[in-house]
Amino acid sequence: MPKEYIYEPWTAPLTIQTRAKCIIGRDYPAPVVSHDSASKECKRKLGEAYALNQKLNGQVSEDDLKNLRRKFEGEENQESGRRQKQKRLTDWLKDH
Repeated sequence: MPKEYIYEPWTAPLTIQTRAKCIIGRDYPAPVVSHDSASKECKRKLGEAYALNQKLNGQVSEDDLKNLRRKFEGEENQESGRRQKQKRLTDWLKDH
């Protein structure tokens, strides 16, 4: 793999992947998550945790943390439900 693609080989065009004998998804795993969206989500959650710490002057309790985790888990479950609904709709449209 040429050096300009070594850290993100999935960005290499298929012709380069073929020449390097490293086809993404066959010889090398495809990315599991989108780095950009995962990074944005992580920064948002860290920001919320930091804001909670600031609001409580560093006196964050275990209950406060549990509530924040529950909030994040609820958001993740909601997003997962949307993806599942979209997949069912897409599958239904393929069949009809």
